[in-house]
Amino acid sequence: MKFTLIDMNNWDRKEYFEHYYQNIPCTYSMSVKLDITSLKQQGKHLYSTLLFFLTQIINQHREFRFSFDNQGRLGYFDEMLPNAVCDGFHVCRLVQKLQDFINSLR
Repeated sequence: MKFTLIDMNNWDRKEYFEHYYQNIPCTYSMSVKLDITSLKQQGKHLYSTLLFFLTQIINQHREFRFSFDNQGRLGYFDEMLPNAVCDGFHVCRLVQKLQDFINSLR
């Protein structure tokens, strides 16, 4: 995964970033009602399905991919690939195809 550094001296969001990062640390969360009837009828795993679709959304918006590198510099990844516990013990990398990922959990 490629990590692009942010040039803080020329970044138009620098003032906002510093304000929220240093003065008002914040996070975000969301709660929504979802009808998962079709997932259950198809025998799909809820966690892996939600993880897959959340990853798709995250990768469509650069703002969700911001992070710090191992030297503490701000930047963003070209994509994010989460890890998931597949069988209660082993960690598996999420694959790009939903059905392949779901099949790997069975």
